[in-house]
Amino acid sequence: MLRRMALFGGKRAEQEVALGNAAAGMRAESHCRRAMMLAPEWSVPLYNLGLAAKYRSDWSSACEFSRRASDLNPADEASAWNWGIAATALGRWDEADAAWRRFGIQVPEGSGPRNWKLGPVPIRLDGQEVVW
Repeated sequence: MLRRMALFGGKRAEQEVALGNAAAGMRAESHCRRAMMLAPEWSVPLYNLGLAAKYRSDWSSACEFSRRASDLNPADEASAWNWGIAATALGRWDEADAAWRRFGIQVPEGSGPRNWKLGPVPIRLDGQEVVW
């Protein structure tokens, strides 16, 4: 994949992602944004931006970046997972269903919020606390 990107700044994009992985916070995101611009067909910078947005609970950005990463690389389960989480958090049920299906979860037909019998599940509260 990256060989094909070489003509379009692929090597520099790889360097930007590596710098982003070594950095933290907004500096890391800045490197990933540069990589995204250098190699727009590469899913990794979009995945990293989606993951960073998810950790900030910026669900709208997490949803957008993760969806774009998943569209570029439908086999990447991590992008589909993050897309599903973000779309679910936003209540975008049709988009969440698409993400969960791409991840491999059998989602029943229909639309709207789901009433699944899942048993005990973790719930993240504001402030990052998780309860069961």
